[in-house]
Formats: sequence, structure tokens, C-alpha cells
Amino acid sequence: MSARKSPQPSVEAESALQGRFAFLAERGAWFWGLVALGLVARLYLVFATEGTTDVFIWADHAKGIAERGLAAQYRESQMLLNHPPLAAWLMAAMWELSQATGLAFKACMRLPIALADLANVALLAALLVGRRERWLVAGLYAVMPVALVLGAYHGNTDALLGTLLLAAAVFASRGRVVACGAVLGIGLAIKLPIVLGAPAFFFAVPGWRKRFELAGVTLAVALACYAPVLVQDFGAVKEKVFGYRGLVIFTLSNPPTFIWGLKNLFIELWGYDKRIEVWSEVPGLVECWPGWAVALVAHGSTLALGLIVAFAFLRRRERDALGLATTLALSYALFYALVDAWAFQYLAWAMPFWFFGGRVFAWAAHVFAGGYLYLLYAFVCADPLLRGHWGFNEHPNWPGYLPFFREAALYTFVVFASLALARAVRAEFAQRRSA
Repeated sequence: MSARKSPQPSVEAESALQGRFAFLAERGAWFWGLVALGLVARLYLVFATEGTTDVFIWADHAKGIAERGLAAQYRESQMLLNHPPLAAWLMAAMWELSQATGLAFKACMRLPIALADLANVALLAALLVGRRERWLVAGLYAVMPVALVLGAYHGNTDALLGTLLLAAAVFASRGRVVACGAVLGIGLAIKLPIVLGAPAFFFAVPGWRKRFELAGVTLAVALACYAPVLVQDFGAVKEKVFGYRGLVIFTLSNPPTFIWGLKNLFIELWGYDKRIEVWSEVPGLVECWPGWAVALVAHGSTLALGLIVAFAFLRRRERDALGLATTLALSYALFYALVDAWAFQYLAWAMPFWFFGGRVFAWAAHVFAGGYLYLLYAFVCADPLLRGHWGFNEHPNWPGYLPFFREAALYTFVVFASLALARAVRAEFAQRRSA
């Protein structure tokens, strides 16, 4: 990847940003207005709302880390501390800042994440140098509802992955392999799912020497971050961080409603199956799913990882900024399409890349996935401005529009990930035939 070659403006962008919309191709008052609005919205969410249950869980972890150390918190926590050490130390620092200043922890812990998320505006602009849609995409991100909700309201470190992936993409597109690896290594010390983007970077780097340089720097930086706690209690870190496999979240309704996954489709087709979930004692559950459906729910994440590596390899020739961003967007789409254990904030990992992968994908992801998150959060808080109490368990019976948006969001990722994989396979065969 070379810093000298800027990606050329696309035909779509050229046609869209002309005439009365030509001003959107330049950084003007409209852009700074969107950035200011995004800042105000994030500050409002940080200081005027409670956030989700994750805020209170982090408060318990941060207090425990500050009082007895990280290794002891891994061993003794009753709320399953599964976060890598850098994220844990950051939250412990925010707890100490809260105690020193009297500012609420919910504000201290969410403010740096919200500001990092807003920094994605600058990173998107840096990634899209030379493209006509540069300032439009960057400005729109500032006020993107899903970014506001997951970056400033939710209260977890997942949104930092989007920022780190964007920074790594900027470095990679400019040929700065060491800087890219350092950012990815920091990401591994904050949240492990950044590894889903690693194949895209690995194969986008030209030549095996540079690829192994990228991998080496990434692992070295990550190990440096993990080392202080690994030497204290390797077993606790292995079990709590590397052994964590996610949760299957569902409502307390009878029958329960799952927040994500193809199992919702299988339930519609064949009913509930007691082989799948821990609530098998609910009357009426039977072994009714075909074996392949059971296997897909049980091993979907593993399948997704394999497909992500294959997809990144097939797109190894797409090395410019836009090509890399598209690979990242659709790599995470593959994971979202197949994963079973899923939490609301997982969408934060790739939300800065939803602008890539084609105009239809961008619209569908923002409308359906972003719409699902916002509508669900507004319903659970019983307030469109999210000022209410996060009462997920107090609102078990969902209105009909939430399952609609949930399914539309899931199938957005299923359809576009499948199409992208098929196109990548076809392009590979075409390349081999012409070679």
C-alpha cells in the first residue's frame, strides 16, 4: 500500500455531489455544524442519562480493580470481568477520577469513549483523502444515531474498537505497517473482537515479510499490555478473558424473545428446541430442529471466523483505503450474520465502516441495524431521549416493530455478506483465468 496513490472519486459520488449538492464536497459551515451538533448530543448523553446495566457493572469492576488490583478482580469478581487489561485499567482510572472530583462515574467512564467516537469524524476524513464524498461521510458520522447511542449512551468500551480499526486503516492505507500493528495490538488489549478485522489488514499488506512484521508488532504490543497481569495470574486471564464466549440474551417473556441470531428464524419455522438454550425446562419445548440448524446455532461463530479469513484472502488485492474499509465492513457483517451469542453493543465494532460496501448496504445498515438499536433503547428507557431508567427486564413484551427491525438488520448482514463473499470468489476465479 502506498501513500502516494489517493483513491479516485467514485462515479456515484461524482454524480451525487453536483449541482445544488456540490457544496457537500467541501468542508464548510454545514460540516462544522454537524460536528458541533454531534458533540452536544454526545455530551448530553454522557451527562444527562444513566446508560445501560454495563455502566453499573463497570462501576463494580473499576472499584474492585482500584481497591485490590486487576488480577484479584479477575479471580474474585461476582460480575464476570471478561475485559482485557488495558480496558480494565482505563475504567479503574475513571473510577479514581470520579472519586477525586465528585463527578459521577457514569459520566467519567463514558466521556473518553464518546470523545474517541467523535474522533472518528477526523479519521474518516483522513481515510477518504482524495474522494469527493470525504466531508459528507465524515460529517454524517458525527450525528449518526447508532454512533450516538453506542458511543455515548451505552457505557462500554466496544465503541473504541471502531476508532482503533479506523486509525489502523488510515495507517495501513499509507503503508505505515508498524503504526498499524501498534494500534491493533492496543485494540487486543481493550477488546478481543478487533481480531475479526486482523485478516483484512494481514492480507492487504503486500508481501509476506511485511505481513509478518504487522503480526509481530501487533502481538508484541498486545503482550506488553497483558504482561503485568499475566505474570500475576495467567490462569485467571486465560479463563476470564480468552475463555469468554459471550452470552445469549433474551427477554423474560414466555416464550422468550432473543435479541439477535438466526435462531429467531428457526423458531418461526420449527418452534423452540430444548437442545439450544438453557431455559429448556419451559413447558412445550421439544427436539424439533433439524441437525444442521442446531449445528449452525452452536458453531456459527466458528464458521464466521473461517469465512472472514477466506474473505480477506480473496480480497487481498483491494489494498487502497476504500478497498480495505469495504473488506472490514463486510468481514464484520459476516460475523453479525452468523453469531449466536450477541450483545447490543457489538454493532459498535464496525459502525464507522457502514458507509462502505456500497450505497445500498450503507443505507440498509444505518436504517435497519441503527434503527433497531435506537428503537430498542428508546423502548427500554421509555423515553425517546433515553433519559429513563434502563429497564430491559422490566419490558419483556416487545411491540411488533422491534422484531421487524431486528430481522431486517440481521438479514441486511446475511444478504450483503453472502453477496460479497460470492463476488470475491467469482473475482478470484476470473483473476486466475486471466493470469
